[in-house]
Amino acid sequence: GPPPGETRGLRFPDPETLQWNPERSAGIYNVYRGEFSTLPGLAYGSCLQSAVVGETLDDDELPGAGEGFFYLVTAKNRLGEEGTKGRDSAGAWRPNPSACP
Repeated sequence: GPPPGETRGLRFPDPETLQWNPERSAGIYNVYRGEFSTLPGLAYGSCLQSAVVGETLDDDELPGAGEGFFYLVTAKNRLGEEGTKGRDSAGAWRPNPSACP
């Protein structure tokens, strides 16, 4: 089949827990994080955690004063194909030059 689609429904049910909707073709997920000050950038975050099983990740790290984090989650299917980081505000696909291992 095709690689997984965009992971949707990212949310914080509490200040330290990131959740997302399940992607039916996924075996595992990769979570990318970056600082708002780096946007728009070429990488859209660096690998925070690879091979996440399930649809939640705890992150208790706080951004620096006057900063904030953004998160992107990709799905990997059982063939190891990674899905997209989605589209940017102009509608172009976000690149992933330094994918999680």
